[in-house]
Amino acid sequence: SLGQDVTHTFTDNGTYDVILTVTDKDAAFTTQTTKTTVELRPTPTPTTPQVTQPGTFTVDASGQVTIDYLFDGGDYRGQMAVFSLDGMENLTVGSDEYIRTAAARVLSNQLGYLAIDDNTETGRYNNAVSTNPYHQAKTFKFKPGTKVALMLMSQGGVEQLLNYNQVHCNVERPFFSFDTEQHLADLTGKGQVFGWEDLALAHSDRDYNDIVFQIGGATGNIALPSPVSGATVINAILQQWREHRTNAGNSLQFNLEHQSIKAQVTNNQSTQLAIDIPNICLTYRWYIDNATVPLVGSQIDYTFKQQGTYSLRIEAASGDGSIVSSTLAQVSSVDVHPGVFTVGDGGEVKFDYLFDGGDYRDQMAVFSLAGMEQMSVGSDEYIQMAMSRAMSNSTQGYLVLDDARQTGDYNPDVVGAKLAPQVFKFAPGTQVALMLLPDGDLQRPRKRPLFSHQTQGQMVDLTGKGSVFGWEDLTLADSDRDYNDVVFEVEGFKSKL
Repeated sequence: SLGQDVTHTFTDNGTYDVILTVTDKDAAFTTQTTKTTVELRPTPTPTTPQVTQPGTFTVDASGQVTIDYLFDGGDYRGQMAVFSLDGMENLTVGSDEYIRTAAARVLSNQLGYLAIDDNTETGRYNNAVSTNPYHQAKTFKFKPGTKVALMLMSQGGVEQLLNYNQVHCNVERPFFSFDTEQHLADLTGKGQVFGWEDLALAHSDRDYNDIVFQIGGATGNIALPSPVSGATVINAILQQWREHRTNAGNSLQFNLEHQSIKAQVTNNQSTQLAIDIPNICLTYRWYIDNATVPLVGSQIDYTFKQQGTYSLRIEAASGDGSIVSSTLAQVSSVDVHPGVFTVGDGGEVKFDYLFDGGDYRDQMAVFSLAGMEQMSVGSDEYIQMAMSRAMSNSTQGYLVLDDARQTGDYNPDVVGAKLAPQVFKFAPGTQVALMLLPDGDLQRPRKRPLFSHQTQGQMVDLTGKGSVFGWEDLTLADSDRDYNDVVFEVEGFKSKL
């Protein structure tokens, strides 16, 4: 080999002579010999990266797994649990012993935990018709690195599985996150939001929204069954919000089993009262404010003239005139200007961007209404003042979300950062409104801004609880009114839309 620096490949171990000859420009040369011993290193065997078994999760270094119940889209009332797989390797998956062991671990509150009880709680984004409360996200402790799995009881409770015997027991077999017949789907493709199908797939609608939850603190590997789309499932949840919301705009729905009904309505505007699921064989008679002559029908319109609490009696009569059901309730009418919010006693308002369902890249801002009472909402003067306050980043106003640089928590496969909820400070009791800039920003607005308090129905309360709202980012005359263009959650307001 020629050169100052050379390479050579040794094929075997051993001692070799290395001879170096140096020649100058006059062809004079000198030679030197030395020995070198070679010990070849073994060629490393390529390793296959470890992949989490499909349907299982690995607890991260924090040792804390968080599960948040998001949505209940099924008719069954069951339970979901998380349990450690450590030490269960020699059990036959799905056997009676395996199921009994999993149940015992769940009930131990050490090797497993009950994460969701559909009999006593409901999802974060279920509408107000549900009689069960939302229980907030729950945190469970495991040793870091622990392999865990999920188990779903479609009906009943986990304690019924302690003596499980598939031959002699009437209790249905639970579903596991790792079952070959896949009952659990990753709805966003990012290992965060999952949906269960709580029936055998041969008998199910495969919508994967029977129990929807978010998990943190553990990484998993769960495929999304084709042809179900995670975006389709999440949009279906939004659709159910819209179809079943109980107090969006002036709509109030209820059924005759409710004994006390309270609603926020705006005085001197027609309010729609409707039976939730009317029976076409019955006639419904409404007696409002001790009226002697009823309004008749499963759906009526009534205008409350002033602020106050009104008595309400509803009778359901059969074809022969006999009363089959009657209930007494109260409707509270309060004079609230739609779309204006009052900051609570804490002086902090928290916004969380949930879902981006529109094509535009919007910005949303919140601003104080103090001193703007004499301006006409939507005028050039009003818009300039609102935008100036939003850009001040002070107790006068803030930019809340920027659709060009971020995306919603539950958007699947969309470019953009998912940001933590943002907190903004106002003086307690401040009245504020929201402003949406369609397909533009505060510096370069491309269209006239939309305001929460200008056109009724531009922004709606999707759950009836005053916490989750949806914008329509086109004027209502040109829109599809799906109210999913910008969906967000807010905390810290006293009054509702």
